[in-house]
Amino acid sequence: MRVRGSAWALAALLACTDACFATKNDVRLLQDELRVSRAATAHADSARAAQADSIHRLLMANQDQTETMFAQSMRTGRNTADSLAALSGRMVDFQARTKEALDQLGKDLVAVAALNQASANALADLQRGGDQAQQRASGTAGTGTDSTAAVGSEPAIPAPGDLIAEARGEFNTHSCSTARGTFSDFLQYYPTDRRAVDAQSGIAETYATCEGNQPAADSVYQIVIAKYPGTDQAATALYRHAKYLCTKGNKTDALAALKKIVSDYPLSTVKPDASSLINQADPCA
Repeated sequence: MRVRGSAWALAALLACTDACFATKNDVRLLQDELRVSRAATAHADSARAAQADSIHRLLMANQDQTETMFAQSMRTGRNTADSLAALSGRMVDFQARTKEALDQLGKDLVAVAALNQASANALADLQRGGDQAQQRASGTAGTGTDSTAAVGSEPAIPAPGDLIAEARGEFNTHSCSTARGTFSDFLQYYPTDRRAVDAQSGIAETYATCEGNQPAADSVYQIVIAKYPGTDQAATALYRHAKYLCTKGNKTDALAALKKIVSDYPLSTVKPDASSLINQADPCA
């Protein structure tokens, strides 16, 4: 019975030993598999990390390139805007200068037309004045008692006082064209008379007061200034010339003319008015 029990015990011990050996082997296998799995996982993680890093670098490079392109686009846009603004400014300036030049050209053409008309009127007035003088001379000759003496005598010319008075009377009745012809007769017959300056000024007044032809009047006023310096009529003509320059927008020359009145004609009747305009902020206001 003992022998049989021992045998059983030995068999049980052998069975237990085999089982224990089997368990350790399994553990080692599991550990190996775990190490392999961990190594594979680590390798995969490393590959994914490298891939992620590559993607990150690519994204960063793309971002840098995008920012560079955006900055360049912004600079190009600003440069384009600046160029367009500069071009627009030049166009506005060109248009303004062109408009100013055209306006001045139009004014000059109007002035030239007025002067041409004034010249034509002056020629017509001279013709009418000659006709009137001839008629007066014929009338005077016709009143003589001795017809033989009348035929051989020179045509009578009105006295300077009578002729200037006649011209002023015609002017006062607004017979401007007739008055201008009579003033012209006076200058033709008595160019050195002390009242010649009055006749020349009267011609200017027929244009300015009766007809409102300021360009023609100004051209005659300048004749008064040039031919009769030092006279009160020349100072008045210079004052009228300054006012005409103001209507043309030429304030610089107008101011110079006013100052000339004050300096060269201190006793003239228009000197107070000229001084008053000079002291204003705008002499043409």
